[in-house]
Amino acid sequence: MSEKEVTRRGYLKYAGAGIAAIAVAGVGYYAGRMGPAGPTVTTVTETVATTEATAGLPMTAPKRRYKIVFSNGEMADPWRYVFVQDMENWSKKYREMGAGIDFIWTNALSDSAKQLADCETLLAMGPDALILSPYESAPLDPVLDKCNEANVPLFCIDREISRKPGTGMYIQAIIMDWFYSGRARAKLLVDLLTQKNGEPKGNVVEIDGTLGSSPCVEYSVGIEDYLAHMNDFKDIRILDSRPGDWDGAKAQPIIEDFLTRFPKGELDAIFSHGDIMSLPCVDTAKRMGRDELLGYITGQDCYVPWLEKVSSGEGAFSVECPPYFGYAAFESVIQYLNGETLPTKKLIPQRCYTNWIPGQKEILDEHIAACKAQGLDYPNTEMGNYEELIVDVPEEKPDWWNYGDPVPSSNLVK
Repeated sequence: MSEKEVTRRGYLKYAGAGIAAIAVAGVGYYAGRMGPAGPTVTTVTETVATTEATAGLPMTAPKRRYKIVFSNGEMADPWRYVFVQDMENWSKKYREMGAGIDFIWTNALSDSAKQLADCETLLAMGPDALILSPYESAPLDPVLDKCNEANVPLFCIDREISRKPGTGMYIQAIIMDWFYSGRARAKLLVDLLTQKNGEPKGNVVEIDGTLGSSPCVEYSVGIEDYLAHMNDFKDIRILDSRPGDWDGAKAQPIIEDFLTRFPKGELDAIFSHGDIMSLPCVDTAKRMGRDELLGYITGQDCYVPWLEKVSSGEGAFSVECPPYFGYAAFESVIQYLNGETLPTKKLIPQRCYTNWIPGQKEILDEHIAACKAQGLDYPNTEMGNYEELIVDVPEEKPDWWNYGDPVPSSNLVK
């Protein structure tokens, strides 16, 4: 394994006992926090977390009191609420460890210009480290220049800026392997259409995420790699693709338009890249009399209400993107500030839930039940079953694609 990178499959071994901490409970936070996320700048002493973090995990004590600041890009969906709540939970735990920490965070409200200004405000506070979850990659890339000028180490979580970790003060990215995620979704789509049509062919419409974000860019490359470069599935045609920004309210009129433009007999599946966007697809298909699409709507994130749709047969699958980054982020930051050398990248492992692969339906139902019992909106790491829920496709960036190139879309009907 490279000293500079921890692979997705190698992460479990790398993290050791600490991997379970990424699974801090995310109980019902979304229901109680609809609308704007409160004040623009929030300190750990001003917020009250509603969950209990998993106990008994190895935590690195700060050698001196560190000021750690965090810029969050958005709070538009349940995933983000659990994501931020998890950061709050773990900041409270580290506040009581050793010399402790001070933690301040901002929310950019899905506005890259505001997030850039937020980062300037946070850096003006003289922090020991900045944690960034950029709303979009390119517009937030100048944050690295500002960190270089201020000599403040930068850590990106969930999403990345344009430049790669290891550049200047950009110390580490803690992210999903989005190339793998895209390939996994593409393979599952191929399997789904092959079951339906007897061969890998079919017409689909695509509801994408936020186009300028690193996850959307990289999983789109993974999808293209699997459909076109690896296998040349030219008979799978994407009739139209539009961004839903991982927002159910934005996705609903998109799917209404799709189902109006493409009547029965013209559409085989809905390729949605976010469970929160997949849910209105099911409701809209029922309302518009398009029950033939039930069971052929995909998802991503493993949001429990969508996993229930997959279990019932109304949804097809979901590929995991867990919102639990708090432990991994604070451990990395504190270890670095304590003087340790870190890999430039950590890739979080991902499970893929279907209702048709032998043995997976039983695991799916077990994980749904466990989530409900624990009050979780997303399966946590402690539930395990990674080997049973893996899609065997290549990991990491394909050789043919360079960062900064346009995102290809060979299967999209022009």
